[in-house]
Amino acid sequence: MRAVLVREGELRVATAAARRAEIRRASLEAAVTELRETVRKLIEGENVPEDPPSAALEATHYEAGESGATNTTIADRVLAFVDGEGRTVEAADVAQTLGVNIDTARTTLSKLHAKGILARPKPGLYRSLSLEDASRNTARAKRGGGGG
Repeated sequence: MRAVLVREGELRVATAAARRAEIRRASLEAAVTELRETVRKLIEGENVPEDPPSAALEATHYEAGESGATNTTIADRVLAFVDGEGRTVEAADVAQTLGVNIDTARTTLSKLHAKGILARPKPGLYRSLSLEDASRNTARAKRGGGGG
């Protein structure tokens, strides 16, 4: 029975990792599309906003790709950032890197934790589930515990 539970846990982690990879891909596509549009405007002599492109991240959604088929939410971007960091992060890290308000970062992290998408090892600190799972496996190995 324990082996089944371990396998189910591994499957959940693998599924979450695949989802995060897809979110990262969509996020990168969105950033590339935004950059291409800015370059096009510069070449054509159009006015380009003085705000850095990261200011667009404050919005809940923004389109990526020419078809507009991919919408990346702030939650998707936060999740991609936390997963990509490979370490425990604070809301301030998220806010600074993604260019969002600190309260938006805190709320988003808290909601992702409440949904079981992120781990919160201590209040105010968040990390990806894959990192959480890896730290549990390391601790189990140090104790000499095995599966079974």
